Amino acid sequence: MVAAFLRDGEAAGELRWGLDADDVTAAVVGTFLVTRGVHDTAQVGRLLDLLVDGLVAR
Repeated sequence: MVAAFLRDGEAAGELRWGLDADDVTAAVVGTFLVTRGVHDTAQVGRLLDLLVDGLVAR
């Protein structure tokens, strides 16, 4: 599912070329793991914004 999302995004020119689905999945899961129990709930959003920004084609 993640691989298909990335392929479609690459084909549309919206996402960087060569993204690995396992890497993206690990980054998302890691974000949620490191923010588990954090009282600053906005931090999750900021970290996901950073992650998504790194996926976007320039």
